[in-house]
Amino acid sequence: DIAMPAGRTLARAPAGAYSRYRFCGWIGRSPAFLAVREGDRLPAADTGSEYGAAQPARLFAWSAGAVAPLTDAVPQALSGFASGSAAALFVAAGRLWSAAPGQPARPLSPPGLDVAALAERAPSMGLAPAWAISDARVAVKVRRPDGLRVAVLDRTTGQVLHDEGSAFAVSPRLDRALQLERQGWTVRLRLTADAAPLLTLNAAWRHRPTAQVERFSYRADGRDLTGWIVHPVGRTDDPPPALVWIYGGQMQTAAPPRQSQPSFAGSPIFSGQLWAARGYAVIYPSTPAPAAADADVADALARAAVAAVDAAAARNWVDPRRVGIIGHSFGGFSAAAVLTRRSDRFAAGVAMSGDYD
Repeated sequence: DIAMPAGRTLARAPAGAYSRYRFCGWIGRSPAFLAVREGDRLPAADTGSEYGAAQPARLFAWSAGAVAPLTDAVPQALSGFASGSAAALFVAAGRLWSAAPGQPARPLSPPGLDVAALAERAPSMGLAPAWAISDARVAVKVRRPDGLRVAVLDRTTGQVLHDEGSAFAVSPRLDRALQLERQGWTVRLRLTADAAPLLTLNAAWRHRPTAQVERFSYRADGRDLTGWIVHPVGRTDDPPPALVWIYGGQMQTAAPPRQSQPSFAGSPIFSGQLWAARGYAVIYPSTPAPAAADADVADALARAAVAAVDAAAARNWVDPRRVGIIGHSFGGFSAAAVLTRRSDRFAAGVAMSGDYD
């Protein structure tokens, strides 16, 4: 057993996550873990996590019989880390860093490259991620004006070796990527530098109309929040009925949610574009979920959801008398929770596969 020093506790996962604590690992033979120091007020990393903001945490390792802090010199909380045989890699304050017992944390990525997160080798589907890291290279997600893009860095120099753009998956040596290209309802999968696509989906739907997706701002509980709306196809002067797709703790970012895009490949009921084709506006709100054990999560989610509806109604985008709320998994819990607080504001609700109290 490793005894934690006084004033330090393991960093808990956000509400709704699959595990109770945030991921741990190894640096060589030293166990490494994320922990929170009592009274620490590090600014939280902005990850856009669908489970909300995780506890602001630092990286520690068990070395030479004691718990050693590895990231005290870093000015921001970690958004995630990957363990390794020689050093850990982690993202904080827009940089990629390296740290190990006895070695101070040092930035690896060049200044000006806004690193948002480590990149996965392939989609993890909500399970423990397998990071895209080799002995010589590491793939990261970089913030760009058009959203997050994947870039591959040299682990020694931090130099950007190549930009993989909208990579869906990368090769084990990080020298090639599977690119996802979207054109309306049509999706192509293409290997880096290959002219011909490996696979084309919905080729015959290339020219079908798509619904407009628009970003908007609103306030809830004194915070400025971002929401997205999918306007119905064939809009009229009369405000349409609307659906609020909710997932407690999800924070919308500068990039539209993938469910709002025509190329979304999940179950049809999740597609904002298909709902818009049937005449509905679809609202994707930001719904901060308080982490305190005694917090009224249902009340907080209800305030955020209603604030988003009010903002859309004020712009004449939706009919506030004809609004439904829908969610799946933790979103199913969220939809049910909101209806227990504000059934006066929603004409219908669908709670799918929720983890209910």
